[in-house]
Amino acid sequence: MTQSCWQKKIEASKIQQVDVAIVGAGICGLSLAYWLKLKSPQIKIALIDSQEVASGASGRNAGFYTAGSTAYLANLAIKSGELKAAAYWDFKQESLKLMKEHLFTQFEAHQEFWGSTTLYRSDRELEEHLMILQRMKVTNLKKISENELGFSGLSGGLKFENEGRVNPIKLLTELKKFLQEKGVLVFEHNAVSWAEERGDKVQLVCARTNIEAGHVFLALNGYAGEFHPDLGKWVAPKRAQMLALDLGGKVLNGNYYDPAHKVYFRQDPTSATPTLLVGGMRLLEEVGENSNFDKTTSVIQQALQSYAEGILGQKMNVLARWSGIMGFTQEEKPYVRTAPFIKHTTFVGGFSGHGMGLAFGTAHEAVARFLSVPTRFKDILPVE
Repeated sequence: MTQSCWQKKIEASKIQQVDVAIVGAGICGLSLAYWLKLKSPQIKIALIDSQEVASGASGRNAGFYTAGSTAYLANLAIKSGELKAAAYWDFKQESLKLMKEHLFTQFEAHQEFWGSTTLYRSDRELEEHLMILQRMKVTNLKKISENELGFSGLSGGLKFENEGRVNPIKLLTELKKFLQEKGVLVFEHNAVSWAEERGDKVQLVCARTNIEAGHVFLALNGYAGEFHPDLGKWVAPKRAQMLALDLGGKVLNGNYYDPAHKVYFRQDPTSATPTLLVGGMRLLEEVGENSNFDKTTSVIQQALQSYAEGILGQKMNVLARWSGIMGFTQEEKPYVRTAPFIKHTTFVGGFSGHGMGLAFGTAHEAVARFLSVPTRFKDILPVE
């Protein structure tokens, strides 16, 4: 939302000078600030968001600490070849490893490494995917029998044992505090309405405080097209709906994917009420869900509840309904790309549903490129 000169507060006419400005305060924006401060402690950083930290998809997901399902990886190998899929999977695993080493050793965010299991209804498909992953030398993989799962109508599952869960709001709130202690300037409720070149700098015209920076990172993911239409050509917004249900006395240990229904679910054991988090079913209204408008729909919400009650064999009361906006690229890989419409600006995003596990490693790669530091993943992510 823009503001007239009458509506703007006096301080908005002042210009805050920084070395780097980051637009977007989700997991990607905060991760960029973290790596910049770690690699170059003297750098002056401004982190800007139109709302609050984690107000977008980063605070609206299921809190999966994961690189994706076994079905996702197997299908990627079939589509792109096993060598390319293995290289990208290696990058994703590096992102999870960096999160564990840098974030989970410093912050308490209800993290638990209890594994992620992909559910299968066909023995043939399960064995086919298992063979592909074994050829790719995927580690920490375990086959789960039908009896071990405890869900009806399933043949079994494949489990990545080193993955887990996290409270995304708690994680990003702790990370925000850490960054502020390191001197990062955080400007919330400060929507950027315009960006323009000023010599060798970029000026961001904002709702409250204008920012001038030597370099700008755009960490906008599914909202990229709102900032500039050229970014909308790179990243398409897709809405994901979720539901919280009263789980009663049932106990689930782990994250679960059901590719047959495009559903993911887990228990939140930290909630005062035993809670099941379930999301997905986007393809039921695919055209309508290709949107950056935050809303829930009866078709998908009812389908999610019916699915959860069916697979667990019990009726459950609804505790909450919500949605979040993801950003998908054509390759379903994130971009670290120079923005074509303004100098000294880099776009980082397009996590295609895997932002909580992938953004930290992608930000690490983006900062390494910015600081001209070589990495072993320079050919993994799409560039110019």
